Amino acid sequence: MNFRNRLLVSAAEVKAEDREQIEFFAAEFVERLILFEEYILQSIRLKEIPHLVRLFGYSPVLELLKSGKLKIYCDAVTIASTGQAGGALESRKIKGNLPLGSYCLDMIRIAFHRDYISKNLQQIHEINGISHKETKKLKLTVIEKLVSFPEPALKQIQTQTIADVKNQGPAVKIAIP
Repeated sequence: MNFRNRLLVSAAEVKAEDREQIEFFAAEFVERLILFEEYILQSIRLKEIPHLVRLFGYSPVLELLKSGKLKIYCDAVTIASTGQAGGALESRKIKGNLPLGSYCLDMIRIAFHRDYISKNLQQIHEINGISHKETKKLKLTVIEKLVSFPEPALKQIQTQTIADVKNQGPAVKIAIP
C-alpha cells in the first residue's frame, strides 16, 4: 500500500467545558473513510466508539473494523519537558532537577497500557441498544484493530522533536513567536 493512502488523524476533540466529553466530527470521519484506503483513527481514550455506533449502527461499525479499512491508535504517550520532574521520574531523581528555564524533552508513556485500554473500553458497556454479547464482541474487535508505534519510531519522533527545538525548525518558529 502506498503510504499516501493511509491517514493517522483524530476525528474528535475534547470539549473545553467538560474534559470527559468529546465533540465527534462525523462529516470529517466519513470523508476520510472515503478518501483513504486505510484510516487510523487517533483516538481520545476510545470515546469515539459510542459515537460511531450511534452514527452507523452496531453491525456496520463491526464490519468496518473487521474490513481493515479502520484501525485505531489509542496510546497515552507524549513528549514533555521533564527538567523539573525530580520528584516524579526515576531518571530525573538520579540526575537532579535542571535550573529553571532549562528543558529536557523525554517520551512519557503510561506504565500500564493494558489497564489504560481496559478502562477506556468500559464505555462500550454504556452504548444503548446493544446486548451484552454484542458489547463483548465489539470490545474484542476494537482490541484487534488497535495499532501502536514501534519503540524505534517513538525514539525517532523524540529525537526529531529535540532537533527541531534546538535548530528552531519551521514548526517551532510558528509555534513560539
